[in-house]
Amino acid sequence: MKKSSVIKYISVLVIIAALLAGCKPTSVETSKANEATTNQNEDSGYPRTVKHLKGEITLTEAPKRVVALDAAFQDHLIALGVTPIGVTVQPQFGNDFIPYLADELKAAGAEAVGDASNVNLEKILSLQPDIIIATSWIASQIYDDLAKIAPTFVADYENWDEVKTNPQLWSESLFKIAEVFNKEDLAQEKFNNLQAKIAKAREKISSMEGNKVAFLRMSKGWIGLYGEKNHPINFLLHEGLGFTPSNLTQEERIDLSLELIPELDADYIILQLDAEGGDEQFREVTQSPLWKNVPAVEKNNIFSPEYWLYKSWGTIGREEIVDEVLEFIK
Repeated sequence: MKKSSVIKYISVLVIIAALLAGCKPTSVETSKANEATTNQNEDSGYPRTVKHLKGEITLTEAPKRVVALDAAFQDHLIALGVTPIGVTVQPQFGNDFIPYLADELKAAGAEAVGDASNVNLEKILSLQPDIIIATSWIASQIYDDLAKIAPTFVADYENWDEVKTNPQLWSESLFKIAEVFNKEDLAQEKFNNLQAKIAKAREKISSMEGNKVAFLRMSKGWIGLYGEKNHPINFLLHEGLGFTPSNLTQEERIDLSLELIPELDADYIILQLDAEGGDEQFREVTQSPLWKNVPAVEKNNIFSPEYWLYKSWGTIGREEIVDEVLEFIK
């Protein structure tokens, strides 16, 4: 190589090195950048550690890809502005999304990951979730397997017996999930708005003459009368909305024979027909002359809504129930 060429080559290397040195941040600039990132994380509420029934998980940022293994959790997430990418489906609804949330889930491209009794681990793995939100029952079966895929947060209740006596137990999982996403204030706002809506509806319902209600559930060969307590739907109808229980209504659900139907002094009947034989059982009941003696039947005050047992576990569902009740009692 000629001397002039060597000089030119060295000159080019010097220029490149100078340019690289000029682009490279100094230790002071690096420190400032790191400090800015730290401040940004603190402002957003992350990193944060959240406790759950299987311990705790630490999150460096808000999860974006979420798998929800319960219908109630899907309601909570959507209410908080987070649509899951993977959800369990419901055998009762043809192994499809729970209907009242289906449009939102489909619009977001959510995918089914089995049902609660048969969770599809391979499908969950393929979705590459940032977090999995599971029930305590599912966690008791496959928690370790789920935790190998992504941080797994168990969001329901330590003492399920409380469901029988605590009218607001359903909301605990809403607030737990809100902690994961740093949305506690939004969860409280949603809860407060719901309570205000219920209170307003209660003023109308509790002042009505003849506001006795019976919540009946039918499947093949079976009639059930839901209680005054023991389930979120019961608390919502009686303690929340102010309906008076029928004379046959007890605290918990009971089996109801056809012979007892005439003693059902309900002004309104709310009817849940199960996919397996509900319609058939209802036809059998209505063919009996005993059915015609019920006040609600005489007044044609029979309402057969869908999904109320599921809807009663979340703010979106409960608001829809209140709207449907008010429309029904017109």
